[in-house]
Amino acid sequence: MKLVEREEFIKKLVKNKIVLDIGSCAENKGQRLFNEYKKITKNIIGIDLFTTNPEIIKADCQNFNLNKKFDIIIVGEVIEHLSNFEGFFNSLRKHLNENGKVIITTPNPISFIRLIGKLIRNEPSNNPWHTVLLDSIVFKNLANNNNFKVLNSYYYYEKASTLFWYKFNNYFSYLFPKFALGYVFVIKNNKK
Repeated sequence: MKLVEREEFIKKLVKNKIVLDIGSCAENKGQRLFNEYKKITKNIIGIDLFTTNPEIIKADCQNFNLNKKFDIIIVGEVIEHLSNFEGFFNSLRKHLNENGKVIITTPNPISFIRLIGKLIRNEPSNNPWHTVLLDSIVFKNLANNNNFKVLNSYYYYEKASTLFWYKFNNYFSYLFPKFALGYVFVIKNNKK
């Protein structure tokens, strides 16, 4: 798998497209990215379960209906928080144009940062809001089981991060991509 810078990679795919951004308010990063995507997309709608932003629709990505179709759906750092994958993939399918694509990013269970956390604290670095961590094999199985096809898989790093450990993880990722911060999966609906 190739190593990509997450934000730049996604920006290339969404340029001049009709986009749905799921998880638009995730921390401060999600809101910042949503605002950047607004500048380069043809049209963008954001949804988030915890939004207080009037520009973003409050909705659960595991069961929603906007009565609209999109060229690209971005799901950034969201899938690891879900419990209803069938509802999630069905909602994606409802909103995807015939030739549309979904871009899903998720943390790497064996990133350098997680491994360091395991060594220092004798337990893996963990977010209490995560329900699951997916590697590329498990994700591919999950997508296939829900009638989606993985078109491409990538490791990602984040250039924008200023935290020392993330910068170190980025450097380490150049040498050993399988320990990168996370994955980017580009998928399409496989159900007719």
